[in-house]
Amino acid sequence: MSEIAHLSLNSSSLYNSSIAGNAADLDEYIYSMPKSKCNAFLDRFHQTVINNCDWDSTCSVEIPAYGILKRAMIKFTISWTQTTGHATTGYANALIARGLFARLIKRADLMNSSRVILSLHDDVIQYLMYQMPQNEAKKYLVAGLDNAAMAGYAKAKSHAGGYQNLACATPFDNTTGPQKKTIEVYCPLPFSCFKYGGAGHKTKSCLDTRFLERLSISLTMGKQFECIHNVLATPAHLTQKPTIEKAVLLTDFDLIATKTLDQIEKANFSTSSPLAQVFTNWVKVEHPFTPSATTLGTANYLETTMNLYNTQLVHSIVVCCRKVPTEADQSTLHAIACATAAEAKHFAQGAYQSEISRVGADLKTLDEIELTSSGRTLYKSKTDAEGILLTNDGGEGSAWFNGQDVTVGGDHTTATTAVFATNAAKSTASGVACERAEMVDVNGCSATNFYVIPFCNDAYKGNGIQGALAMKNLNSVTLRVKLKAVNAKPYVLQAYIRYYQAIATESNSGRIQVSISN
Repeated sequence: MSEIAHLSLNSSSLYNSSIAGNAADLDEYIYSMPKSKCNAFLDRFHQTVINNCDWDSTCSVEIPAYGILKRAMIKFTISWTQTTGHATTGYANALIARGLFARLIKRADLMNSSRVILSLHDDVIQYLMYQMPQNEAKKYLVAGLDNAAMAGYAKAKSHAGGYQNLACATPFDNTTGPQKKTIEVYCPLPFSCFKYGGAGHKTKSCLDTRFLERLSISLTMGKQFECIHNVLATPAHLTQKPTIEKAVLLTDFDLIATKTLDQIEKANFSTSSPLAQVFTNWVKVEHPFTPSATTLGTANYLETTMNLYNTQLVHSIVVCCRKVPTEADQSTLHAIACATAAEAKHFAQGAYQSEISRVGADLKTLDEIELTSSGRTLYKSKTDAEGILLTNDGGEGSAWFNGQDVTVGGDHTTATTAVFATNAAKSTASGVACERAEMVDVNGCSATNFYVIPFCNDAYKGNGIQGALAMKNLNSVTLRVKLKAVNAKPYVLQAYIRYYQAIATESNSGRIQVSISN
């Protein structure tokens, strides 16, 4: 049988022509031993305590000069205490934000001495984690409490062998007395020097902390009610609000044998010229607005614009919009999602009139997006599907889609205060979304409404300039969006500009300088 096939192929003019100038590829059958890795040991979870870490404040921590930095995370220990009293009147489960790992950190800056080298924002961290391949992202999302269940104490108790969600505050035996609840949250910091931040390689862009001048991370923390919310009612449900008990920087290092590391540093940090590297960085541009009766159009549609005065070489722009969350809004949603008999759920909806959605899952649907320069269109999506589904490509741009929560049962079209997810008859479940409407709540919000305007060939990688938009040469750059809104409610339109920047490391001092970004 094989002889006939061989003779037949040898008689083919096309095949003989293809191998005449370039011999047939035999590499797949020729064994060659892969090069051995250098003498290196991976040291995981090196701990550095972060002092003075509290809600809505700033703090910093120095990165140990220990080796090749491969990963950085923040581990938060958060607790709150319930008051004494009978279980039916004195206990209430907490409402935990969607993407808690991102909500806890408003902004993170990687510093070299006093200079900011790389930056991350809360929405950017959430977006980058959702962009990762699912088999990689899932571990970070679970450890970071991406989608903690919401439920009433009557449905999620600490009974032995029963279901208990992370926010559950009911005593184990239903007795009275103060009950302390403690949770641990792991927050990844996907700076672009790491592979999961877009470096494209797991080690080549990592920072050599032994050689470099002092490295540190500066944190701006999120607000408590936006992260973990519980009530202070009469009788008081809490004797202690959620507090950050402890924060620790966890770092992974490749520890390389001294002689080998000397050779690597000699190759990277030549005395004749600084080491030049390309990373991507982020800058946030915000546009707050409040709709009025005169600006709202048919069916409460609204168009708003913002100017972008950036001059960087842009990799992509991530656009999102939300109603500005307030503590009163979260109290309203808490009363619904964590009511006494509220079913355990992962997908919460808010009262339509109040335009309330769970923090972290409160990103509005944008029905149109247009980016222009001096009136000329650079990008335009005319529908929500074009913006969120058909533009967000490259790399793992739609990895979040397969695991997206969907609504199951209940009234999908309700526009009253009788919210979709209030009881067992109107519950929700997790599954694979088959329609776009199943991916948003009654307010048109979700945790994944990140609209990407790409100018690169691969939206996931940023370690090389492969497609870009030079904004320094553009005039009057304007971003216009169309969305549904509610009269007299405060909103904010946010554009996260992801841009290329070149950094140079001086060989005689280990000092990093941002050399150029436009």
